[in-house]
Amino acid sequence: MTDSAGPIAVQVPSWLEPHTARFLANRRRDVPSILGAAAAGDFAAMKRLGHNLKGAGTEFGFAGIDEIGRALEEAALTGDAAGLRAAASSLQSYLDSLQITYV
Repeated sequence: MTDSAGPIAVQVPSWLEPHTARFLANRRRDVPSILGAAAAGDFAAMKRLGHNLKGAGTEFGFAGIDEIGRALEEAALTGDAAGLRAAASSLQSYLDSLQITYV
């Protein structure tokens, strides 16, 4: 799973700036949702979220989110609450490490 040791530089076309900002804001809101689902044992919701993140991350140019989505989906499929918490931690770390340049 992605746990960055340093900044993650991503270039995004400037015309995508508002969409990218909204996408990343939604991912930040996903972190507490994942933790809440882990505590509640809501694996079905996390399976859906993981599945959605898999494609969306790459579509927006954030391959790490794709990887985290895969880990989240796998943890949900196996009923692994610790895996959900690890995915939430990885997502937070990834988001905190992003350095976006709009070109």
